[in-house]
Amino acid sequence: MRAAAAPSLTRAALVTELTETVRDSARESNYRFVGPVEVALSVDPRFGVGDLAVDASIVASPEGLAGALVMPDGRRVQLGEDPVTIGRLPDCTIALSDSQVSRRHAMVHRAEKGFAVVDLGSLNGTTVNGVGVQEQTLTDGDVIGVGETAIRYEES
Repeated sequence: MRAAAAPSLTRAALVTELTETVRDSARESNYRFVGPVEVALSVDPRFGVGDLAVDASIVASPEGLAGALVMPDGRRVQLGEDPVTIGRLPDCTIALSDSQVSRRHAMVHRAEKGFAVVDLGSLNGTTVNGVGVQEQTLTDGDVIGVGETAIRYEES
């Protein structure tokens, strides 16, 4: 693959698409990640146009299971030991300007087996995949709904 000739935007789009393909394939096979999914492209002058090779490896995250919240604009918020708060207040980890979101709406925290979302007594409630929840352990690909905002959870 002649990635060097492609503009960086196209290269970035390809990396994003390949990363999502890996994630989708893993979800379909009920696999869980032990570290972040990373895709890197490099040019090997020994290859001809249209030739490519794939080199894959598994590297565990030092913290064990890791996760991220993916915002509608594509921004990623990494999850770790500290809880992530979601709400309208500026001191929330994820501060939203959505009028349907409470000041302190929900929290995502490390749970016994991964991460969980907890509704913090919000007026309009919190959903996971469209179903109202008070507290729910998350699985890769779940969509957390707060107000009009949809936030995707990804194990990484």
